[in-house]
Amino acid sequence: MTALQLTQEWDGSGPPASSFNEVDSSLIEPVSYKSAMKIPVWLKAMEEEIVALHAHRTWTLVPLPSHRNLVGCKWIFQLKRHVDGSIAHHKARLVAQGFSQEPGLDYGETFSPIVKPTTVRLVLALVAHHN
Repeated sequence: MTALQLTQEWDGSGPPASSFNEVDSSLIEPVSYKSAMKIPVWLKAMEEEIVALHAHRTWTLVPLPSHRNLVGCKWIFQLKRHVDGSIAHHKARLVAQGFSQEPGLDYGETFSPIVKPTTVRLVLALVAHHN
């Protein structure tokens, strides 16, 4: 819905919708690739994700065999915030639509080499507690 549509639909209760015309689009998480492409900070976040995927050799583009299923993908957008609520950065992730995949056919194995600092602290605390 555009700001003009919001203004036209204002029913008189609360502040007029025209006061929302100045909303910074970089402060909103896009729901689609098409809407994210119009916002420079989200476009940059998508470019960073593609560079990271290539750098980590996450996948390889290959020709699609005629007897195989095409696995689609989708962009997910999220604002990452500091503890005080301010924006730390814009995060874009390209995720496979795994519901259409079959083990051994569309993929061989999955592995995500990411550990959160809180997990490491928990394991170390348990080790210290139990000697």
